[in-house]
Amino acid sequence: QTWWFTLLVFILGVALLSIGIYKLLLRSKNRQYQKLQQKRRLAELELEAIKAQINPHFIYNCLNSIQYFNYKREYDLSRQYLDLFAKLIRQTMQYSQETFITLAEDIDYLENYLKLEKIRFKEKLKYSIVVGQGINTHRVIPSMLVQPYVENALKHGVAKIKNTGSIFINYQLNKDKELQITIEDNGPGLETGKTTSIKKALGLRLSGSRAT
Repeated sequence: QTWWFTLLVFILGVALLSIGIYKLLLRSKNRQYQKLQQKRRLAELELEAIKAQINPHFIYNCLNSIQYFNYKREYDLSRQYLDLFAKLIRQTMQYSQETFITLAEDIDYLENYLKLEKIRFKEKLKYSIVVGQGINTHRVIPSMLVQPYVENALKHGVAKIKNTGSIFINYQLNKDKELQITIEDNGPGLETGKTTSIKKALGLRLSGSRAT
């Protein structure tokens, strides 16, 4: 009886150990699968970034502005605009391939974009970018995170103002030392019924997904 009892205990012990090892392996595989899913989702977002960061309508406006400046013989302004546009394209191609960039790089990209729009809107647009004290501009954030929101503010805010429109972008640290970015404009705001269409904008959906 002792021999059979010892054998039974051994078999049960091996069975329990096998079950434990199987559960550990299964849990490890699940974690690996979740990581692969996250990487896949990140790759999809990066692919969307390449397609969505530069709005085709914005490119059309830029080329149309260059043509207009040349037609008006404002060659210096046309050259300046073309240089900024070329720089923006280079930055977009570079940053779209990167998951994260520094805050300084993102602000430089945003300033370049706003300079282009300032030339196009002329006196109709005023903007300011404020970086609060204590913010490390070498910290990394998702690449080109803010630009779609600024573009949305221009399109649905400033562009609808007959007089001078303004955009204020503020980088601050909240009480928990987290980076807080605020974008304000003096436009009329979203009309009732248009909120849904705005929410479906790919650039905004992309930035929201990458921020979370």
